[in-house]
Amino acid sequence: MRTVNFKNDVLWPIAYRLGVDPRQELLSDQANAVASYINSWVRRLWDAADWPEWTITAKFAPTTAPGVEHIVTWNAPPLDYTPPSMGPDAPGPNTIPPKIGKVLKVYLLDPRTTRAPVDTPFRLNHLGIHCGFEHGTSVWIKYVARCPQFTSNPWIASVIYNKDALVYSPVSGECYVSKSNNNLGHDPAQPGGGEPFSPLSVQETGGTADNPGLPATAQIIDIFAAPQTPGSSPIPDPPPNGYVFTIEVRDATNVFLGDATHTATGAQSLSTIFTDLRTQLAAEALMSSFTVTLVTSPTLKIRLQNASNYVISKAQYGPASPTLPLLTVQAQPYVPATAPSSGIGQSFKLTIAPDQFMQGAIYTLTFTTVDSNQHIASYTAASTDNTQQVLAGLINAMIALQTLDPFFTGVQSALDTVGPSATFTINKTLGNASLDAIILAPGSTYWDLVPFPFVLADQVVRGAGADVLGEQGQTDKKAVEEQAVKTEFDVRTGAFTAPKHDALTDQYQGDGKSRYET
Repeated sequence: MRTVNFKNDVLWPIAYRLGVDPRQELLSDQANAVASYINSWVRRLWDAADWPEWTITAKFAPTTAPGVEHIVTWNAPPLDYTPPSMGPDAPGPNTIPPKIGKVLKVYLLDPRTTRAPVDTPFRLNHLGIHCGFEHGTSVWIKYVARCPQFTSNPWIASVIYNKDALVYSPVSGECYVSKSNNNLGHDPAQPGGGEPFSPLSVQETGGTADNPGLPATAQIIDIFAAPQTPGSSPIPDPPPNGYVFTIEVRDATNVFLGDATHTATGAQSLSTIFTDLRTQLAAEALMSSFTVTLVTSPTLKIRLQNASNYVISKAQYGPASPTLPLLTVQAQPYVPATAPSSGIGQSFKLTIAPDQFMQGAIYTLTFTTVDSNQHIASYTAASTDNTQQVLAGLINAMIALQTLDPFFTGVQSALDTVGPSATFTINKTLGNASLDAIILAPGSTYWDLVPFPFVLADQVVRGAGADVLGEQGQTDKKAVEEQAVKTEFDVRTGAFTAPKHDALTDQYQGDGKSRYET
C-alpha cells in the first residue's frame, strides 16, 4: 500500500490551509479537534470505493460450534497472514493481522492459485460471514481491513500504554498502536520501534581516474602587419620614409628576451620590413628556443612559437611620435606538460553504532553506478550476531553475489573489528558510485505503525479542513471545500478504474464496478 507521512502530508497541511503555523501556533486541543475530523473523513471515505491497494485475500476456518456453523467471525484471524515486506513503499513492519472490514468475495479454493470460478455466495450477520454449506475446512475471503484511526496525542515516556492504545510520534510524524499492556518507555520512533527503515552512517572518499598525462603545448602569438585598433586605416605599403617598426619580447616575469627594430625608407614594402624583423628576432640569443616564422599568405604576419608564457611587451609602428600598436593575437595558449599518474578507487566507510544493531533486522547496501544501475547486497541479523558479524555478513553477501553481479568483483572490502566498521573500495575502472546503507527494521515488540493511505490524503485534507472552517463559522468556505472532496475522490478512483475494453492498456473494469478481478 502506498502511504504518506501523517504529520507532513495530512495534519500539518490542514493547519497550513487554516493559516496556522503548526510548528508554533497549533495548540494540542486544536490538534485533537483536527485529528477527530481526520478520523471522521477517513471513516467516510474508507468504504466509498473498493481501493485495490488495501484489499486482502486470506485463508479462514469457518466455525463448527453448534448454532454458529459455517460462519467466519468478524474478529477471526487469517490462517496464512504474513507481515508485509518492508521497504520505502511498504506500510511498515506491522505484525497484527488486519481484521475483516468490508467483505468482497468468498472463495472455496485459493483464487491466487487457480483460475476456476470458485467463489461462493455469502451472507453477513451480526456474528460474521456465513459461507454457505459447500465449503471444506477452509475458505478464502477477499476483504478490506477495518478503517484505521489516527491521533495527535504525542507519545510520553512516563505514560503506561495498554494494548490497542493509539499514540502519535512528533519525531517520525506517524501514528502507532500498542501491541501489549504495560507498554512503558518504549519510543515508537526509534529504529525497530515502528519505523520501516533508518539510514546507516557512510563516509565517502572520492576516487580519481588514471591520468595519462599531457605533453606541453607551445604558446603561439601572431603579429600582423595591421593596426591593432579596429576601424583604423591600414598601414601604407610601402610605409612612409621614417616609419619605425618595433617588436619586443619578454618572459612571464618581465625579463627582456629580445627585440627587433626597422626604419622604413619609403621604398621598402611591408613584406621586406617584416622579413627583416623576423630575422632580427630569430637571431636573438635569449630567443634561441623560439620558432619565428614569416607568414605572407593570406595575411602578412610574424608568428612566434615557444613552450613558455612569454609576452609581446611592444609591437608598434609609425613615426617617432605618436606610435600605433600592431595587431597582436594569441593563437594558442601555453599548457605545461602533465606527468601521467595512477588514479585511486572510490571508497566508503560503513559504521554501525551499537544502538543500531537489531536481531532480525535486514541490513541493505545499495550501490548506484553512473549508468543508474543499482547493485544491492543485504544481510539479516541473527539472534547470535553483533555489529561485527553484521558487517562481516554484508561482506560475505557481496562476495557471494560476484557470480551474479560482476560489479561486486570490482569491490574490495576490509573489516575493522575495533571500530567496528567496514570499508568498501571500488575499482577505479568502474568509475564513481553512490552508496545508500539502511536498516529494514524487523518490527517492534511494542508498537505497530498505523500507515495513512496515500489515496485518501487529498480528500481527507480537504474534508477535515472544511470541518474546521465550519467550526469557526465559515460555512460558505466549508461548503466549497466539501464540494471539492468529490473532485479529489474522482481523481484517485480514476487511477485504478478503466473502461471494459481499453485500447491502450490491459485494464479491465468487469461489469462496470470498481472492483478488480483476482
